[in-house]
Amino acid sequence: MKKLVLALCFVAGAANASSSLNQICTDYTKYLGHIYGFAVSEDESMRQLLVSDMKRLKLSEAMVQEDLYKVSTDENAKQQYSRLLNPDANSVNRSSFDYMVKACETAPDFAIPSWGVLVASNAVRTEDAGKNGIEAIKKAPGMRQQSSANSADFKGCVAAELQRQKSEHPGLAAGVLQSAAEAVCYKKG
Repeated sequence: MKKLVLALCFVAGAANASSSLNQICTDYTKYLGHIYGFAVSEDESMRQLLVSDMKRLKLSEAMVQEDLYKVSTDENAKQQYSRLLNPDANSVNRSSFDYMVKACETAPDFAIPSWGVLVASNAVRTEDAGKNGIEAIKKAPGMRQQSSANSADFKGCVAAELQRQKSEHPGLAAGVLQSAAEAVCYKKG
């Protein structure tokens, strides 16, 4: 794995003005493109962009190392991040970039690993600071809301469905019947 040596510079001075959620998410999406750029080239200009991103987004070196590892080992991440490096190259890159920004705006607390630090340091506008997108994603239409496998209702449903499955399909293995019963109960909710 390529080693990244980043000097963390702590700059004393006036606090930056709070940024909008859109600006922070745009900066974070650019950072993901810079991660790809550095991972494939180890270019000094890309390193400088990463250091700048780290300061602006309050990312730790460990967070950057994790993203570098991901883009170095995960083909899907490599393909996605490559589109973020130059969003103006074509329509596919632009739509990928815009999608990432919108996804980040939906759940910044999920997308940006340093979101808590940004909020605590007043780098985020007050009206955006309390945005908790994870709950909104969980409650979004189309997301599966499954009963807990440990709840009494779910266990009762599985037991009843298992009995029904056994009577209808006596020759099938117990594990297959159990899986089918659980699937039916998950669908019922």
